[in-house]
Amino acid sequence: MTQCPKCAGKTRPVLVDEYNDEHMGIPVILVNAITQEICVDCGAVASTIIPDHKGLIAAVAISRIIDPLKLNGQEIRFLRKALNFNGKEFAERLEVAPETVSRWEHDKEIMGPAREKLLRLIVGKNLSEHAMAMDFTSDTIIDMRIQSVRAHEPSAILLERVKVKFPEHPSEKYWGEFDEAA
Repeated sequence: MTQCPKCAGKTRPVLVDEYNDEHMGIPVILVNAITQEICVDCGAVASTIIPDHKGLIAAVAISRIIDPLKLNGQEIRFLRKALNFNGKEFAERLEVAPETVSRWEHDKEIMGPAREKLLRLIVGKNLSEHAMAMDFTSDTIIDMRIQSVRAHEPSAILLERVKVKFPEHPSEKYWGEFDEAA
């Protein structure tokens, strides 16, 4: 329990049914996954607890790359950051000039389908082990036909905290309770 920053009252944890998060760089809706410390006296939110942030970013990235809709600049930037690459490292991985990456991320140039599939494969290879409940296979990307999307269509990734059963372990866990040593 924490103390309310507004009135110094006591707080209690509350599971949030639906939480909209745009701080990661792309819109994400988290269902039954976030806990907030709410002040019992004034109702202010003292803190928001997002479990397994690294796993969440990986799950969002994998969710996006298995969706065949064309990546936009904001999503390309999110994927680069999820991979923890700077612009130069990202450009080297995709064998393009850093200026090309900048143009992709600012929607000044469209990423070609071959580079987009390569990016999706790199993301899947690097992040799928951290996204426990996400189904990723390289065949999904290799066989994918990338679909164009109209610029005004909003898209948000919806993730729900679900029980995950690890095949190599008899126990069951939830996203957010992932033991990194497992």
